[in-house]
Amino acid sequence: MLYFQVMILTAALMLVYYCEFTDVFSPTLQGFVCRDPALSKPDPGPEQDSRVQPVILCSVVCGLPVVLISGVELVIFLLHSSSNSLYDHEKMVLMGDCCYVNPMVRRTSCFLGVYVFGLFTTDIFVNAGQLVTGSLSPYFLSVCQPNYTALGCQDTVRFVSQSDACTGNPDDITRARKTFPCKEAAVSVYVAVYLAMYVMSCAGSRGGLLPGPLLSLSLVSLATLTGINRVAEYRNYWSDVIAGQLIGAAVAVFLVVFVVHHFRMRHGILAVSPSDAGTANTDEASAQMNPSMEASNNCVKAQDPSQKSHDYDGLGAHMHPFSNTPESDGRIPSSTSHPALQNPGNKTFTDSGLPDPNQCTSLDDLILVTHKSLHGVAANPLTATEQAKTQLLRSAQKDSFPEEVKAL
Repeated sequence: MLYFQVMILTAALMLVYYCEFTDVFSPTLQGFVCRDPALSKPDPGPEQDSRVQPVILCSVVCGLPVVLISGVELVIFLLHSSSNSLYDHEKMVLMGDCCYVNPMVRRTSCFLGVYVFGLFTTDIFVNAGQLVTGSLSPYFLSVCQPNYTALGCQDTVRFVSQSDACTGNPDDITRARKTFPCKEAAVSVYVAVYLAMYVMSCAGSRGGLLPGPLLSLSLVSLATLTGINRVAEYRNYWSDVIAGQLIGAAVAVFLVVFVVHHFRMRHGILAVSPSDAGTANTDEASAQMNPSMEASNNCVKAQDPSQKSHDYDGLGAHMHPFSNTPESDGRIPSSTSHPALQNPGNKTFTDSGLPDPNQCTSLDDLILVTHKSLHGVAANPLTATEQAKTQLLRSAQKDSFPEEVKAL
């Protein structure tokens, strides 16, 4: 999966290169009306003369996401490093079972990788629109410099569609034919929306009610001003800017909602090893559990240990079916009714100090009993349940993959 995603990024990068730095693709040649006032604005000059220079825009697009996302992820990692409650289930491997990657590095790489992919996608969409439409810029006639005498436009208004009607600089003419949608507006809005949603999703109101919204709105405002500046300098029309902003915002929202799931995604661009497949989703699974629920079918004494074993939710352990005793009626009224808690010396615990899975009828029962045996009733239910499930999953991995765990 990692190789496949790297290939997609490489293909997108190559397509961007051919669109930006080569003449493999040429814009559609649109005709014009002689002395059209909408196309006769003064030439604003090269992009380097703009108020928002390309070097400034490229620096913000490339540098700001790296600094912001890396900084926020580092702060989150440092705040939760002592409790181990956020990254306990985030251990991922790069390739096979050879090397583990720090969860902070994994999350940062994932979010930045998706950002880069979205940036390439936005650029490709914008270039495709410019090449297909061939829309003329407001200053087109200033750089085209048509010979109105040769075209017969001295006394009458004519529509000129000849490919050789312009006598100006070919590079300036090509640039003036690629304005819809506006690339600068699309890229700036994409960066602003992506980072604004990241800040609100990961930071939110933890630092107060105003810092997160202030930073997000500032980014969006700067991106909007970039588009307004394009119109003020007669480089684009309002329609060009609005179309570019819609493309950038749509790509950013799509990636945040459906790809990284509001930056709460647990599976990134790194591959998961077979031995860690059971622990990759424990954070989401434990969050959906009700920590205060009572088990409907708890751990009771077996009737026939030789009965057919059942798979224990794919964890590598197996359980035997048990019947409910008349005394318990399938429920544990207190934490002392489980055999592992009533008689610790009755071989109800495994070598790792955890309750024996063969004493339980379901995963939830085993989690509840492990929770009580490790942390007691007074512990934080949610955190303790997460830790109990994690230890159970790790124990099951050791039982199912002893050689792999030993090698690691």
